[in-house]
Amino acid sequence: MFFTRFFPRLLRVQGVSMAPALRPGQVILALPVRWPPRRGDVVLAHMPGANGTLWVKRVIGLPGERVRVDGEGTHVNGALLPERGVLAWGLQEPGFPVQEWALGPCECLLLGDNRADSVDSRRHGPVPRAALAGRIGARVWPLRAVCLL
Repeated sequence: MFFTRFFPRLLRVQGVSMAPALRPGQVILALPVRWPPRRGDVVLAHMPGANGTLWVKRVIGLPGERVRVDGEGTHVNGALLPERGVLAWGLQEPGFPVQEWALGPCECLLLGDNRADSVDSRRHGPVPRAALAGRIGARVWPLRAVCLL
């Protein structure tokens, strides 16, 4: 974690929680943390209660905001957040649990782009500033998938 906070690091994506932006086997470049993060940043974080595992997720809620996730989508301070590229199949079904958070001054809400197959802040809650270990700057492998994030 120390090295990622200060130096770039290459990591291999595991799992499908960030599909379609990131897919298993792709290599990503983790850059030092920027605070405060920006909405839409893809970050590397230690999720609370996840036994030190590093997770790659997208910043949805920023410090001081109210975030609500329901069957319609993600709302920030009462406004529906336009999210392109989010896979949300099955989340509009009846009985989808509504969740709401009021973020503290040093907290962010992190969600995977593949909402139906992501373990993220919906399970672990808001993420404190100290849990952010880096931000993802680019996909670097395979060559056909190279792009800045």
